[in-house]
Amino acid sequence: MAGKWIVFEGLDGAGTTTQTQLLAEYLRRRLSSPEEVFQTAEPTCGLIGLTLKAVLRGEIAFDRTTLALAFSADRSDHLFRPDGVVARLEQGHWVVMDRYLYSTLAYQDGLDRGWLLQIGSKFPRPDLLVFLGTPVEVCLERLSARGAESDLFEKEDSLRRIETSYRWVLEVEAFKTSLLVLDGRLPAEELNRKVVERVCEWKLK
Repeated sequence: MAGKWIVFEGLDGAGTTTQTQLLAEYLRRRLSSPEEVFQTAEPTCGLIGLTLKAVLRGEIAFDRTTLALAFSADRSDHLFRPDGVVARLEQGHWVVMDRYLYSTLAYQDGLDRGWLLQIGSKFPRPDLLVFLGTPVEVCLERLSARGAESDLFEKEDSLRRIETSYRWVLEVEAFKTSLLVLDGRLPAEELNRKVVERVCEWKLK
């Protein structure tokens, strides 16, 4: 069967990176060719994405509008470059992605929402959006346990604001793609099992 596109979303510390990895590993085991699975993330490791990561680390300062536009530029390149997401889907590959435009809509909530939605309307939606609903307190505990320096948004007041914004994002985006909302407090293996159950409804070859 043709490949599918699955996106994981949630707050920093919600577990999106872990679930992206677990699903990609599962698909590589199940599919006839591991090369059919494209595991990726936003911001990307391209030139724009690396600049964005520097902004998130506080090494470069962008205003909110520039930041939103830069994320959109990185996303456009991610999707439409010759070896990007759209090309891989057209080849029948599976794309498993850690964050997408939903993060821009939620994290850049200080900007005009209509403007953000207009920019987002230029980008295709995935076959499945998996949202990990993880309480802010749990996210902060996980981020603290990592021991790494926090980025621009990894603070309690920011996460609480973004948590509220995600509720709006899920409401306005729910009719545009299939949505699976999970309790991010569950063990990683149990979350992966629930995601796999949904994915297997597509009858993997």
